Amino acid sequence: MRITYDIVEGLWMRCGPILSHLYDGGLPDWEPHPHKRIVAALKARKAAATDDAIKKITVRGGQALLAYVKADMTD
Repeated sequence: MRITYDIVEGLWMRCGPILSHLYDGGLPDWEPHPHKRIVAALKARKAAATDDAIKKITVRGGQALLAYVKADMTD
């Protein structure tokens, strides 16, 4: 899994700084945290639930990033 680790690490190094802007307005009120939902769905081998959890975190996080980029473009 070394190759996979290297890929993920490289992506994190590139994306991490911009992802920090997800929390400019404070920590989101996620209960349960979406990562916990993803892990639970994976452990239960429920593909549809895993897909749904990943989509929800991506959409919600994507909205925050889009708002950040939009605000930055208007400054």
